Amino acid sequence: MPARLKEELQGTLLKILFIGDSAEQPVLSDVAVRYGVSVNILHGKIEYIGNRALGILVVLLTHPTDSEQLAAAIHYVQTRTARVEVDLTVAFGETFQMVSIATLCAIVGGLPLGLLIFVTDRNLFWQNRAVYLCSTILVNIIRSIPFVILLVLLLPLTQILLGNTIGPVAASVPMSVAAMVFYARLVDSALREVDPGIVEAAEAFDASPIRIIATVLLPEVKAGLLRGLTITLVSLIGYSSMAGIVGGGGVGDLAIRFGYYRYEMQVMVVTVVALVILVQVVQMLGDWFAKRADKRARR
Repeated sequence: MPARLKEELQGTLLKILFIGDSAEQPVLSDVAVRYGVSVNILHGKIEYIGNRALGILVVLLTHPTDSEQLAAAIHYVQTRTARVEVDLTVAFGETFQMVSIATLCAIVGGLPLGLLIFVTDRNLFWQNRAVYLCSTILVNIIRSIPFVILLVLLLPLTQILLGNTIGPVAASVPMSVAAMVFYARLVDSALREVDPGIVEAAEAFDASPIRIIATVLLPEVKAGLLRGLTITLVSLIGYSSMAGIVGGGGVGDLAIRFGYYRYEMQVMVVTVVALVILVQVVQMLGDWFAKRADKRARR
């Protein structure tokens, strides 16, 4: 808003953030009737993500005589609309929650899926063309969908599983799906780097498929699995920021609410710097663990 206009206005300026159901409540008309204040809407911006409203209003509240009524009206508006404080601790806590859930699902679901794709391919002990084609096509289809679209596409599934589509736990559903297929492909790629002669030698000693997987394949690709998990973690941090678009919370939600809707660029800058530092720490730790697990690096 121009500085000239701010200086000329008489009254109290309020930035009102509304999310979801709060956008449908007659807050301004109620405050005008209840406290006898004049409400002048100076600026408004709203977008709908699915059926959920996200927006901001800049309003001017004035009262001709009673400053106490004006103060009470301001308090009423603040209690009826979304919270407006910047809380990086809460935002990063929600991001950590989303990333942790999705990472766990990537390990529990993505690792077996990647193994399944590898061992059911041609010339391997569990060769099964039908299973291989079904699993690899499923992974390719999900990976081909941009994550922002996948977020919206899986809203019905999230609603069925959790009963709501808002919050970090709800956002973890599409993040987990994306993480599982992403990590599965990285696991498959890492396994294909194993020397076929090692597998053939294990088969020559009549080792069972499960024993080959547990004592030959997984130990050989431990470093590759850790590197793949690091890449997945970094991608999930980016996904968690996108989850703020549909009310997932976290750092992305903070950047959208304050940096985009309220034009507070300092919040956006702080958020970006914090994310850069977080990604660097994750990448460095992942590289360190992978290097320690790499047999070739120790030889």
